[in-house]
Amino acid sequence: MPRPAHAAGRPTRDQASALADHIVDAATRLITKNGYQATSIDAIAREAGVAKRTLYSRFAGKEDLLVAVLRRLVHDVVPALRVDEQRAPLKERLEAFGADLLDCSSGPTATAWRRLIMAELVHVPDLAALVRRETVDIIDGFVGALLQDAVDRAELPAIDIPFAARSYRALLCAPVQDPTVCAGDVPSGHVQDAVAFFLRGCGCGQDDALPCRPTDAAVCRSAEGMAVMSSRGRTP
Repeated sequence: MPRPAHAAGRPTRDQASALADHIVDAATRLITKNGYQATSIDAIAREAGVAKRTLYSRFAGKEDLLVAVLRRLVHDVVPALRVDEQRAPLKERLEAFGADLLDCSSGPTATAWRRLIMAELVHVPDLAALVRRETVDIIDGFVGALLQDAVDRAELPAIDIPFAARSYRALLCAPVQDPTVCAGDVPSGHVQDAVAFFLRGCGCGQDDALPCRPTDAAVCRSAEGMAVMSSRGRTP
């Protein structure tokens, strides 16, 4: 693939950024196609149309490139919450972010990367920690900040924030983790049901029972223990 052109001499900041993005694009294509272990720095440099020294001037190595790829995937969903109206009710914020999270997680790109990572873990065991640090921990931290803000504003009782953030993600992404559910084939109303279930678990007093459809069995399993979440975080 041709690299972005720029005039002779030292590249501008925008040109340097465009070149880095171009290299990440090349790495994404090759890793998605061939796998992480089978993709070499030489191959990425050839795909990007740059010299290895140019690549190494921007990325320390293949792991650094993988981090850049994963951060780009996370960036597709996390900024959606940042631009959300801060004064919107918590339920609306959770549903809006949940819809974006589920769309991103169930899309073809995320599905391909999830399968790729699972296959690569046998050969690259350190990959699990890297993926968690660059994707799951970022999302959980972001949701945790939203929930802490809700506690501070008395929209939620005192709860175990890290546990609640993990539970929210598990509830929202349950269909994606279910091998019987095809990518993009998410049950209708899943986000609304999951958020309502989550808020009840947080002790928000929503007593109306929700049906547990067969396709939502994973939601119910992942929500086990939600009843104790409020008590874990309450002060005496």
